[in-house]
Amino acid sequence: MVVVLFAIVHWSCDLAWYSLTAFAVFKTKHLWTPLVHQVVFGLCGLLLVFFGIYFIVWPWLE
Repeated sequence: MVVVLFAIVHWSCDLAWYSLTAFAVFKTKHLWTPLVHQVVFGLCGLLLVFFGIYFIVWPWLE
C-alpha cells in the first residue's frame, strides 16, 4: 500500500513539475532568440543522451 501511495504521489509531483516547466517555457518563448532556443534545447538533448549512455554503460563498469 505504501509503495502504491508513493508511486501516485511521485508521479503527481512529476506531472506538476513538467507542466509548470512546459508552461514557463511556452509563456517566455517570445523572450528567447532563435539561437538561445536552439542552444538551450540542444544542451538539454545532449544531457539526456549523456544520462542515457551513462545508465546503460555504468553497470558494466563495476
